[in-house]
Amino acid sequence: MTKKALAYGLVLLLGLAGTALASQHQVTSLPYTASLNNDTLVLAGTRLSGTGNGLYITGHDIVVDLGTDTLEFGTGGGNNNYGISLAGQAYNIHIKGGTILHGSASGNASRCLLVNGANDILVELANERSYYGFLARA
Repeated sequence: MTKKALAYGLVLLLGLAGTALASQHQVTSLPYTASLNNDTLVLAGTRLSGTGNGLYITGHDIVVDLGTDTLEFGTGGGNNNYGISLAGQAYNIHIKGGTILHGSASGNASRCLLVNGANDILVELANERSYYGFLARA
């Protein structure tokens, strides 16, 4: 076997190994904690609602793919509810598509996204609706 063929085989093997680690999970109810790494989260249905918090992410290398769906949080009112909360150990998180909606007019300091010390975050939302919007803390 030539060095070139061996190099191509190694690249192919590493590429397939990286793909095999990733998985996709359907979120069926809120609140939901995502602690697995190398994961993709999608909503089960076009609108997923919860009375308090939505997604709590503690893992790394996670894609939250809302597509055209809606994540509605805080429908029960109350204070300090978050649509998506990223913990300090979370990193390399990609949130894309869809809508994050605060489902109640009552309550204070509820936000669509809380970044609490997490890093390497990419947000490409189609829509977010909350009086307080986003909060990032170091």
